[in-house]
Amino acid sequence: MSNYNLFLLWCTRHTRSFSNRGFCTNSSSKNPPPPKLLDFTKIEISRLPTVIILGRPNVGKSALFNRLIRRREALVYNTPDDHVTRDIREGVAKLGHLRFRVLDSAGLEAEATSGSILHRTASFTANVLSNSHSLLFLTDGRAGLHPLDQEVGKWLRRNAPQIKPILVMNKSESLFDADDSLASAANEMSRLGFGDPIAISAETGLGMHDLFLSLKPVLEDYML
Repeated sequence: MSNYNLFLLWCTRHTRSFSNRGFCTNSSSKNPPPPKLLDFTKIEISRLPTVIILGRPNVGKSALFNRLIRRREALVYNTPDDHVTRDIREGVAKLGHLRFRVLDSAGLEAEATSGSILHRTASFTANVLSNSHSLLFLTDGRAGLHPLDQEVGKWLRRNAPQIKPILVMNKSESLFDADDSLASAANEMSRLGFGDPIAISAETGLGMHDLFLSLKPVLEDYML
């Protein structure tokens, strides 16, 4: 038997295969194919995971909602001292290949005198939270940490212990222009105890990829 035939026999017995160049290679050493993306577009809307946007008034919840559903249909209130009550709105969000039901909450309103969260909005939002799979805790990077942010954080720990909030710092576009402003604002927000915030701008789209990366494992785990 020729050396070449011996070589072929040796490769066969060792369960190996030939590459395009004719070299004997071990098929088990090849990199596994990348996992297929879960196709959210083929999932019925009623079965999609639900994400609620929650935060004190005027942090940009409606702006983020509109960004995620890719429409501009809500009035966005920018006056810091206004407390506007709205019904919870629902839409189908599109973020990268992710699709999910997103809820724009009316916010947790506060008593103007005491700063405590109003019971009527708290109980209403708690009922919605019980059917949500993830939560975006939205704050305002320009305004910094607000006492009501801390109240919302305490309320979440009491009323939604089953959900790990994703802390999001909106209105962060201007913080990238000044030295250490973004890091300083992020460090301040991390005092809420929900980890480091994701810096975004719902108005410009800044940080949407980072938000996608945070939501992706949570939503895919739910669907799988």
